[in-house]
Amino acid sequence: MQLQAHLCEKRPNITLGCSGSRQYADIKENELIIGLNGENLGCVVNSLDNI
Repeated sequence: MQLQAHLCEKRPNITLGCSGSRQYADIKENELIIGLNGENLGCVVNSLDNI
């Protein structure tokens, strides 16, 4: 599974998702899915603070 590979490598993953998963999870047309591990999350939060 692609998402699991990215988490094992500690890299973020961005996907649009398939039409079925988007409908099931109620993901809107202007949204995407981002997968982060704990180490990446801290970097994202710090970057958002700087915006």
